[in-house]
Amino acid sequence: MPEAPKPRETTFLLILDACRRDYLTPENAPFLHGLMERGLTASIESPPGFTQRTTMFTGTYPDTSNAFSAFGYDPENSPFKWVGKLGPVARAYQPRKVMYPMRMAVKRISRWASGQYHTDPAWIPGPYLPAFSVVEDHKPIFEENAMPLTGIFDLLRAQGRTFKYLAHPISGNDDEIHKMVLDTFRQREDHAFVFAQFSNLDEGAHHKGPLVPEGFVPAKTQTDADRAFMAKEIREIDRKCREIHQTLAENYQTFHFLAIGDHGMAPVMEKVNVLKMVESLPLKAGRDYTLFLNSTIANAWFHTEKAEREIRALFTDKPYGRIIEAEERRQRRIPLDRRYGDLLFAADPGVLFWPDYFHVVEHDIKGMHGYLEKGIHGDEPPRAGQETWGAETTGVLCMDSPLARERKDLGLRNLVDVFPTLCALAGVDVPGHNEGRSFLEGPGLALA
Repeated sequence: MPEAPKPRETTFLLILDACRRDYLTPENAPFLHGLMERGLTASIESPPGFTQRTTMFTGTYPDTSNAFSAFGYDPENSPFKWVGKLGPVARAYQPRKVMYPMRMAVKRISRWASGQYHTDPAWIPGPYLPAFSVVEDHKPIFEENAMPLTGIFDLLRAQGRTFKYLAHPISGNDDEIHKMVLDTFRQREDHAFVFAQFSNLDEGAHHKGPLVPEGFVPAKTQTDADRAFMAKEIREIDRKCREIHQTLAENYQTFHFLAIGDHGMAPVMEKVNVLKMVESLPLKAGRDYTLFLNSTIANAWFHTEKAEREIRALFTDKPYGRIIEAEERRQRRIPLDRRYGDLLFAADPGVLFWPDYFHVVEHDIKGMHGYLEKGIHGDEPPRAGQETWGAETTGVLCMDSPLARERKDLGLRNLVDVFPTLCALAGVDVPGHNEGRSFLEGPGLALA
């Protein structure tokens, strides 16, 4: 059987979840470090919040997309509002490890009752659960109209251009994703855009702590074995990237290879039990107030004046975090509507709100991201000798493309810039809502 001809061109985006720029050293990541030395690179700052995929694929900040957190306050449309009718049973529902079967039951019943695609209740306690709806995952993000604004997959679909999506929910296993990517390119599938994601660095750093450079302060409970584990994971990611890049070169006439660390990761130095503190107040959970705990931001909604007074006083003048008032929310591009809280309380870098609604109590979390302050100094990640306590720092861009004809470091760029870059490479028009700037714009760079 004759070999299929080489497709003319493809664009490949690989998200290296939580890959800090300073991970990519000549020792731990020789291939990716080499790309940084000879191609296009940048330090990537993630916008505030926890919906990076919406930012990447629509080119918008959270206050434009109104996507800031995985869950938003929406009691009228919550797929879990039926839980509130269970009375004392709902109040007793604490979906920790011992109650895992009940958590799965809530998930399945909610899907049946609401018809919604994503009904995972996370680890939200029963008194608060009926108040929340899912924000980013109403359906798989590559499906039509899955995102709040027109995204890259919608644009490609509208112009009859094909794409291939290789990430969750297709798979969340790095080895399996790696094999699917290699098979796609070895079979010379002709797609304008292929997207994949490796998640081991994110999962590893949450449980082992980020691999910070010598001279930096590591996570409080990080061990030598944890550091060795992370170094091994970085080398493995680098090997996979080298194999994918080589396979692209062998099977496509022209290709654009982008590997992007979508955010950094900070070492955890201190844990604060915000949930216990709030629930110790003389207030009724779910009646006087509602609380949502991300790992680095606490969101509160007030249903009585007493609740507002008590909770605001609790969060005032604390040494581990601060209230984010309306003007700062506006400046940071955080949505101002009630969906994300009457009050936002942000952790200082290195502080973990524990327990939260995404990690079970039994796990020792040593790394976290999502801090409003990243610990970035100027347009570069922190270096030895600078203040680095709890610094999340940045992700990283490694790009190899014939459209970037010389080595260039773009400095500090935002994740929002990924979208217009993909539009340019895939040959689709950038929609008017885009707020990013293509990595291909600037001196020494040219569009074909």
